[in-house]
Amino acid sequence: MDSRLQAVSVKVLLVFSLLLQATSGRIFTKCEIAEIFKNSELKNHYQNLAGWVCLAESESNFNTTAKEANHYGIFKIKAPLWCDDGSFNPSYSQCGIKCSSLLDNDVSDDIRCAISVSQAHPGMFMWPSWTTECTKRDLSHFLDDCKL
Repeated sequence: MDSRLQAVSVKVLLVFSLLLQATSGRIFTKCEIAEIFKNSELKNHYQNLAGWVCLAESESNFNTTAKEANHYGIFKIKAPLWCDDGSFNPSYSQCGIKCSSLLDNDVSDDIRCAISVSQAHPGMFMWPSWTTECTKRDLSHFLDDCKL
């Protein structure tokens, strides 16, 4: 194979793998997601950092591709109320986003939407797992093993 053609092939393969990586989901560790949340708008919103991490763990086990019925992403955001899954025309999406955007490895849109959910319904009680999992736990040492 010609060396120029080989170099182009390698570049095409590299670009394709980067695009695939950017659009695919990811399962974070507790400490990775805690670091992301710490550096986001969540750090100053409603619940402490450990509370948001507990919610993400109980909803999706930190899996950005989590989908169950009409619930999407790391926080399992509900469609069509919060994200547009195409089931209503016009969409009632209060976060103004497509549900599919909640299934990639970029959790910034998930974070913004989760803040909207918790502001519209003060507290975290829109998420059943908050009540069943996080309010029953002592979260004071939940992130002690993370170097934040």
